[in-house]
Amino acid sequence: TADNAHTSGLLVWTIKTMSADHVIDKDEREMFFSVAARRNVPRQSAELMLAAVEAGTVEIPEPRDNFEAREWLTAMAGMALADGNISNEEWTLLQNAGARCGLAAADVRMLAQKEKYRLYQVARGELKTQKHLKFEA
Repeated sequence: TADNAHTSGLLVWTIKTMSADHVIDKDEREMFFSVAARRNVPRQSAELMLAAVEAGTVEIPEPRDNFEAREWLTAMAGMALADGNISNEEWTLLQNAGARCGLAAADVRMLAQKEKYRLYQVARGELKTQKHLKFEA
């Protein structure tokens, strides 16, 4: 279906971002599995997809429209930020991917900044929850 193609494309693009610096670390892998799980992709399927992309046996799809491109780029930025920063290689990949979709470097930077802020807010909320639970115990 179209939704499956959308999800697969997003996940493949995400893996491509993770591997831009030639290292996919534990945090990046877990973030990928989290992105896959939020899209109802079983972990085993996500692991197979990751292995196929790493082996170079998967063709990288293009987004269908500008909205999908922005969504994929935001997810890619989130993956790149999983290790705390976006490497030069990851920035280059993000900007090249954005350019293929008609986005300027400033647009890509804005998407990445918004995603960094969103991730910060999620982490902050988790810390507050943990702190609250700690005091209840």
